[in-house]
Amino acid sequence: MKLNKYGQKMLKIAPEGTEVYELTMREKPRGWRYAVEFILPGFGSTRTLSEFAPGQFLVGSGEQWQLVRFKSDLTYSLIDVAKALERPASRKSFEYDRLRYTLARRLR
Repeated sequence: MKLNKYGQKMLKIAPEGTEVYELTMREKPRGWRYAVEFILPGFGSTRTLSEFAPGQFLVGSGEQWQLVRFKSDLTYSLIDVAKALERPASRKSFEYDRLRYTLARRLR
């Protein structure tokens, strides 16, 4: 699997035995856009923000899950998102800080 520099760094810093997912990020629709998104998911009512966020990953296992956000200089921040994930193994997306994150692919 070919990884960009953020994916390579993520696999280096992630503790052994944890799952690592690459994420895409979208604005959470509000108002009339919510209705359009509900009826026609992905119709373009919200814009993808991945181009503004170079590296977004979900790391964890069991009840411990963290959102890892990379900046362009490979510095990163860790955010506890365990409460936003009810059952991460069965969910494909979650919402945090008025943004919707979707699991794009599993790296480990």
